[in-house]
Amino acid sequence: MNRTKLLSSVAILSLLLAGCSQADDAAGGPEAAGSQQDEQQSQEQAKAQEAERVKQVKAEVNRLADGYDYDAAMKLVKDEPNEELNSLASGLQEEKDATVAWEKPNQIPHLFFHSLVIDTDRAFDGDGEAQGYKDYMVTQDEFSKILDQLYERDYVLVNPTDFAKPDKNGR
Repeated sequence: MNRTKLLSSVAILSLLLAGCSQADDAAGGPEAAGSQQDEQQSQEQAKAQEAERVKQVKAEVNRLADGYDYDAAMKLVKDEPNEELNSLASGLQEEKDATVAWEKPNQIPHLFFHSLVIDTDRAFDGDGEAQGYKDYMVTQDEFSKILDQLYERDYVLVNPTDFAKPDKNGR
């Protein structure tokens, strides 16, 4: 009789365990749930990375367009698989087509800076050179503020070699 109870208990326990196993399999089991979470996290991470990439490309496109380098800006987005970025190409082309060339390159206003003062403690220490630094140079912080003001007034930085080249004599 004890043996029968023992076998019955083992049989019932086996059935219960088998049923639990089947229920886990039907529900995907703990491994499947973890796998689904991993997949979801992976997809969310990929979306976040793509959003950051799009943000960076847009910033570069804006930087290039602000400097009137429409061709380089369009090159970044022309064959772009991201539809949001790809759609920028037509607007960039419209901006480029509306841009008017400056016909008098010898009348381009320019702003010149001597070397920037980086170490203000040493530059303005009261020695014989301090007055020259004060009169003819600006600090890095002053330079940044001046550039910000220029940008606010729609000025752009232009490389002089983009509009003027040395003559045959190198001048």
